[in-house]
Amino acid sequence: MINLFLDEIQGQNQSLTAEAGAIWDEAHLKALLQISRSSLHLIQAPPWDDWLQQHGGRKAVYAYLLDLESLTEDQRQLLQVILEHPQQTADFYAARLYISRKTYFRSLRKLLPVLEHRLNGWELAPRLPFPLMPTFNVSRPLIIFIARGKESTSLSPSTIRTS
Repeated sequence: MINLFLDEIQGQNQSLTAEAGAIWDEAHLKALLQISRSSLHLIQAPPWDDWLQQHGGRKAVYAYLLDLESLTEDQRQLLQVILEHPQQTADFYAARLYISRKTYFRSLRKLLPVLEHRLNGWELAPRLPFPLMPTFNVSRPLIIFIARGKESTSLSPSTIRTS
C-alpha cells in the first residue's frame, strides 16, 4: 500500500516537472548526446520522446545546441566531437580534443549544465491559428510588354510571367 502511494507521488512529481518544462536532467541529457554508458532508451519514452518530436527530432536539437551563443569555443568543440562520434569512451574524446582525460571530464561537467538549462528553456515558436499563405488560387497579374521587333520575339512566356 505504501509503495503504491509512493509510486503515485513520484508520478505526480514527474508530471509537475514535465508541465514546468524542465524535463532535462544530466542522465537524460547524456542519453540524448549518446555519451558512453548512457542508454538511448531513456529518451525514447514520454515526455522526452514527445519533446524531441515537437522540437524537430534529435538532429534539429543537435543543431540547436551547436548554434548556442552561450557556448565557449572549447565547449562547442567538445559537443561537436561528442555528436560526431556517439558512444565513444572518455579516452577517445580526450585524445580527439588533445586534452587529458581529467580535463575532458572537467569540461563535460561544465558543459552539461549549460546544455540542460538551454534545453529546458527552449520555447517553441507559437503556432498561428491561420496559414501565412492563402490556400486558394491567386491569379497572377497579366503584364503586357510593348517591345520592338526582335526584342518581342526573345521574350518567352516563362520570362514574361511573374513569380
